[in-house]
Amino acid sequence: DVLQDGGILKRVQREGAADGGKPSIPSKVKLRCVGRLAADGARFESGLSVAPLGEGMLIRGLERGVLTMQRGETSVFLFRPEYAFGAQGKPAAGPGLA
Repeated sequence: DVLQDGGILKRVQREGAADGGKPSIPSKVKLRCVGRLAADGARFESGLSVAPLGEGMLIRGLERGVLTMQRGETSVFLFRPEYAFGAQGKPAAGPGLA
């Protein structure tokens, strides 16, 4: 539980380099992301990108989660709607509460 409120859950799949450090704001990070709906696992987005932290380019939960990661770490996050796309959802993803 990243924020201790149940809103951002994190499961580490592969540990990163202990000496690799964690990103900070402001910085840029390279991300490979796959977005899936919790309800049925349907993929709504995937890709590789370089994203600036602290500029609102990432959903709130992803940015907070990335700040907890070591370089090279692979993790899975589960976000409550307020840390993701909110009650309206993401238009291309379909349902609200995504």
